[in-house]
Amino acid sequence: MDSGESEGGCLGLFVLLVGVSLLIVAVMWFVSLVGHALALTPTYPEFDRHDGAWIRAHYDAPGLGYVLTVLALVVGVPASCVLTGELWAGRAQVQRVLTLSAVLVVLVLAIAFAPAGRSH
Repeated sequence: MDSGESEGGCLGLFVLLVGVSLLIVAVMWFVSLVGHALALTPTYPEFDRHDGAWIRAHYDAPGLGYVLTVLALVVGVPASCVLTGELWAGRAQVQRVLTLSAVLVVLVLAIAFAPAGRSH
């Protein structure tokens, strides 16, 4: 085995780990930004600079806030896009429009009435 190959493998693994770490930070930053705009989660700097006790003292159910934020991003945004496209299509399927509308209403109500967000 050539030592150059093992060094390249270690370097590749290091670059992969750095890339994955940067991806995780970028996703957490974006989810925290959207969640904070929805009044559900702390900002990324608050999340990064403070420990769990501080976050729990200043935010009610931060885990639920992150779950609702991810649902809003993964379910709400695509459902809104599909609903908009369906309504602009001219001949919208009533059942599909009602289903998408119901999903969005449930998601909005869950976010509005969830026991998550900044403590008062």
